[in-house]
Amino acid sequence: MHLLYVLGLTTSCVAGLDFPCEGELMALRGTDGYVLWKTRLQSGVTDLNCVDVDVDRDGTPDCIASGKHATFSAVNSKTGQSIVETRFPTSLRCFAPSVCC
Repeated sequence: MHLLYVLGLTTSCVAGLDFPCEGELMALRGTDGYVLWKTRLQSGVTDLNCVDVDVDRDGTPDCIASGKHATFSAVNSKTGQSIVETRFPTSLRCFAPSVCC
């Protein structure tokens, strides 16, 4: 079994602009820190879950990330390929990928 660490990062923000603020997910092999994949997102990551949901139904949990400005992303944890990336309406208040009201 391979250990996998996925990090959510804010890579750059344009001065004076709130959105888009680019983010990135990066998966590291747990045995030696080798970068397995990187995926750019439209916003910096504020919450990340890579253990509970299998969005693409391939038998492996995917990474669910939420970010600033109510962004939501699902990424395949094996390949780093984006499954979905969207932005919730501003009328919703989102505290985590699964907590919007």
